[in-house]
Amino acid sequence: MANVIFRESDHTYWLGEKQLISVTQLLKKHGLTTDYSGVDAEVLQKAADKGSMVHKEIEDYIKNGEVGFTSELADFIQITEELGLAPKESEVIVPCGDIPESEIDNHIVAGKADLIGCIGDSLVLVDIKTTSKPDKKSCAWQLSLYERISGLKF
Repeated sequence: MANVIFRESDHTYWLGEKQLISVTQLLKKHGLTTDYSGVDAEVLQKAADKGSMVHKEIEDYIKNGEVGFTSELADFIQITEELGLAPKESEVIVPCGDIPESEIDNHIVAGKADLIGCIGDSLVLVDIKTTSKPDKKSCAWQLSLYERISGLKF
């Protein structure tokens, strides 16, 4: 049995000795991500840093109940309450769980889902975006790939 491992140092996914393609890389390769090539590198870095901070703050809230300081976290809390969304896990590597050695070759893609939760009896998959205008097409592809490789139905 093996689990998909995310290696933070080089942002890669591994299943045993096999490196998997990230969902982000796959989408980018096929032109299914937002094109930020016209945006200044410093502006992009500031946006990426803010996005990482918000994701970490939401993760800390879900895992430890820590209430941070950003308006995005306050919005997240409000939205989850309005929807009746009960967060279960955050930053979930998919595919998740034990994968038999005999099935390793069947897996080529992996990713990290921001949030899995429930609304009533329904399982819900959430991706958190901090961009001013989310790319709905890219988000739809990303979430559908996470659903497919997770083996779950959201």
